[in-house]
Amino acid sequence: MNIVLSQHSSQHYSFICADAETFSLPDGLDLITSCSTIQWFEDPSAFFARCHTALHAHGILAFSTFGEENMREISSTTGVGLTYHTQSALVAKLLALGYEILLVEEELLNLSFESPLQVLSHLKETGVTGIKNHRWTKSKLQAYCTEYIDRYAVGTRVPLTYHPIYIIAKKK
Repeated sequence: MNIVLSQHSSQHYSFICADAETFSLPDGLDLITSCSTIQWFEDPSAFFARCHTALHAHGILAFSTFGEENMREISSTTGVGLTYHTQSALVAKLLALGYEILLVEEELLNLSFESPLQVLSHLKETGVTGIKNHRWTKSKLQAYCTEYIDRYAVGTRVPLTYHPIYIIAKKK
């Protein structure tokens, strides 16, 4: 999981490839950004608190994550998926820690594919599936395809939903 850090006093910017949930953040940061990682965290509140401690007064935490509707078709047909947080739950966690919310946006993006197998191929190509510890057998794959088509097909196509959430918060 990656984070970008900025320290105002030295005009130094760092890209750090580390486990953002456990990485020890330096103090006095202007900016902490994270893209599409927080949905993987066991405890987002602890991460937000660590960021709050590391940011200087009026420092910015900017991140994107995914909401509850993200890849709903996959989780409902396989029975596995990540536990996503709602926009309001994320904002509440940030407010409780003393952040001022500067921007909150979310959207539902629907992609369309020719088949459930194409959906899996698309996910494989992105490198992120949102599925923890799932092994495909021939029978599981067939059941997934059948259920996906039965539940979600629109004509000859099937959808896949993405639900990104974008938040920019300032330390008070």
